[in-house]
Amino acid sequence: MRWKTKCRNQQHALDYSVIGDDFITKQNAKLLAVYDQQLESLEAAIHQLIEQDAILKEQVERLTAIKGLALLSVAVLIAETNGFEGFANQRQLVSYAGYDVIENQSGNRSGKTRISKKGNSRIRRILHLPAFNAVRSGEPTCQALYERVYQKTNTKPGRRSDESLCGFSKEITPTSLCIMASSN
Repeated sequence: MRWKTKCRNQQHALDYSVIGDDFITKQNAKLLAVYDQQLESLEAAIHQLIEQDAILKEQVERLTAIKGLALLSVAVLIAETNGFEGFANQRQLVSYAGYDVIENQSGNRSGKTRISKKGNSRIRRILHLPAFNAVRSGEPTCQALYERVYQKTNTKPGRRSDESLCGFSKEITPTSLCIMASSN
């Protein structure tokens, strides 16, 4: 996905540049076609793997019911957590994903809190855009949670808050664990 985005950005820059290069434009078009073909074959392979396992299929259906999570996001989430095996509680999963909150403090000084980012960066990356889409879609439960975190961070009105999106992503992670645990 990153390479495809990089290729598209290069193509966009070439389209609007003063000096155009037909050779590079053709190569980018061919490269985009290859990326599209590979992504389609990967999605087909993911569908085939899910269809073969009845338990996995049920878990994927439950997780895709969460607003914003699609098949690719769920597949990465399940793969990166090994099917949510080895997590006794939600805090362990949140810590594994790197969403656990740490405070910058020294002596009497208490600083700003932030997420640790010591966990799995692929989980954080795959959950960021679904969180953004779930909030943007206006789903009442998602919007209420986002607004609660938004008010807590005191962000200027009218601006999207990355802290609020991160908080919402943090809430999706344990929710997915609960869904997986209830299906077993």
